[in-house]
Amino acid sequence: MDYRRLGNTGLSVSELCFGTWRFGRETNGVVETGREEAHELLDAAESHGINFIDTANVYGTPNGTSEKYVGEWLDERDREDYVIASKVYFPFDGRGEPGPNDSGLGRKHIRAQVEGTLDRLDTDYLDIYYIHRFDEETPVEETMRTLDELVSAGKVHYLGASTMAAWQLTKALWTADANDYAGFDVVQPLHHAGYYEDVKEYLDVCIDQDIAVCPYSPLAGGFLTGKYERADPDDPEQVIAPDGSRASLDDRFERFYL
Repeated sequence: MDYRRLGNTGLSVSELCFGTWRFGRETNGVVETGREEAHELLDAAESHGINFIDTANVYGTPNGTSEKYVGEWLDERDREDYVIASKVYFPFDGRGEPGPNDSGLGRKHIRAQVEGTLDRLDTDYLDIYYIHRFDEETPVEETMRTLDELVSAGKVHYLGASTMAAWQLTKALWTADANDYAGFDVVQPLHHAGYYEDVKEYLDVCIDQDIAVCPYSPLAGGFLTGKYERADPDDPEQVIAPDGSRASLDDRFERFYL
């Protein structure tokens, strides 16, 4: 495995990052990746030199299950050997039905969620904390200031941003710069061989600001691996999917990737 510097940070990461979106996720009554299989997959990633692991507070059923699986696996290892990323934004159901302040990027939600994430991962800090989406309802200054406070407190080392419009990313970067807050060092947009024109302006911002790009779904949820076949050349949403694969379980696969 080769390693590279993550943007302008002092952090070295494996060229491949291991994503855990399907850990503990229940889809149509089926748990896609249980605890034992999750740990086996993490073992395999580790054996190939991957030191970069990505999760989020809302991954799993209930939310937080993925972080818990990763935390249990890390418990038997040296935490300092791994770069752990998690995220915040979406409604969190880990406490039951999400309440009015259980989503978004306001100070209350971010502070509550980072504590829950650290507890489930059984760690004192996150290497990277992504905003999962842009929050149009919360002043961006409040969001960036709160994230900066987490960096100052040592709970987060670096900040990241996932999918949003190029102007939203620019606005957040400008706000951080103007107020001397910690800014985003890495971004995580949807980007693969079948989806790249839509994020061109976003990536132009990253090039200009020298921000690391760690795309999600680089293989279109597995569609670009070759394990799926088109069932009907006249209907792009019809696919032959192996049993147990994402396309055989999740209707979202057709809408999102095919």
